Amino acid sequence: YVITSQQYAITSQQYANTSQQYANTSQQYANTSHQYANTSQQYANTSQQYANTSQQYANTSHQYANTSQQYANTSHQYTNTSHQYANTSQQYANTSHQYANTSHQYANTSQQYANTSQQYANTSQQYVITSQQYANTSQQYANTSQQYANTSQQYANTSQQYANTSQ
Repeated sequence: YVITSQQYAITSQQYANTSQQYANTSQQYANTSHQYANTSQQYANTSQQYANTSQQYANTSHQYANTSQQYANTSHQYTNTSHQYANTSQQYANTSHQYANTSHQYANTSQQYANTSQQYANTSQQYVITSQQYANTSQQYANTSQQYANTSQQYANTSQQYANTSQ
């Protein structure tokens, strides 16, 4: 009976060691998940800054297009007033209109790029949240494994004491 208790104490100790190793591995995995979540957060922040910059550039392009449109309107008024320079002013007005249209197209492209960047930033943010949740779950699992290892260690200690008492 003493020998059996001793063997049971050794087995319990080995099981406690295995549980402790598993808890350590779970803790390392939780730490890695936390680092990955932090990296994803930094990438989301960078994407958000890029989206903000694209939006500002789109706004500037819109303002420039509006200015070009006003200049085209002024050129039209000048065409109506000055008959001698009507042809030149008309050509200049047409050029201004084309430039305004090009600026509007560029502004629209910049706006689409800003929207795409914003969507990418949102996707990155969701990935950060998912990674954070996974890291939290891994942390909880590591904590549970640690508690189980502690319980196994206590059980091994109790078995050892019982073996010693039986001896």
